[in-house]
Amino acid sequence: MRRLFFALWPTPATRSACAAVCKQRAGCGKPVATHNLHVTLLFLGNVNAKQQAELTLEAAKLKDIPTELVLDRLDFWEKPKVLCLTASAFDPNFVRFHTELAKIADRSGIVTDCRPYKPHATLTKKARCNPELNITPVLWQSNGFCLAESLHTPSGVEYRIVERWHDINA
Repeated sequence: MRRLFFALWPTPATRSACAAVCKQRAGCGKPVATHNLHVTLLFLGNVNAKQQAELTLEAAKLKDIPTELVLDRLDFWEKPKVLCLTASAFDPNFVRFHTELAKIADRSGIVTDCRPYKPHATLTKKARCNPELNITPVLWQSNGFCLAESLHTPSGVEYRIVERWHDINA
C-alpha cells in the first residue's frame, strides 16, 4: 500500500514565492520543505497497486485542469496546527476537478474526505503561534497535476511524484 494524493506541483517561481512567505513567518512552527510544497487536489490515503493502476488510467483522461490560483491569505488552522496559503476566491473549476477526482477514487473503492474542497498550500506544520496574517499574494502556477506519494524517511516526510499529467489545453 502507498499513501497517495493528487496535487498541483508548483513551478520554480511559485516555489520561490512560497518560500519567501515561509521565511517571513520563521519561528512559528516547522516549515514544510520547499521541495514538498504543493496544492492538494484530493487526498487518497492508503492505495493498493490495483487501485493505483485504475486511478492513473482514469486521471489521464481528465481535461481542463485548473493550474493557476491566487493564494492571497495566510490562514492559521487551529486543530491541525498549520499555517496555510489560501485563496479568498478561486475558479469554480477547482471544485469541479476535485469532484471528478473524487468520483474516480470512489469507483476504485477509495473513500475520500467529503468536506467542501478548499485549495490551499500548507507552509508550516506544528504551528505554535498565529502570526500577522497579511501577505503579498502568491500566484500559484502549475503545468498540470500529479499523483504523489507521502513517504516517511529518516529525515522526515517527503512527497514524491509518482505520475504526472499535463493539460493539453495549457
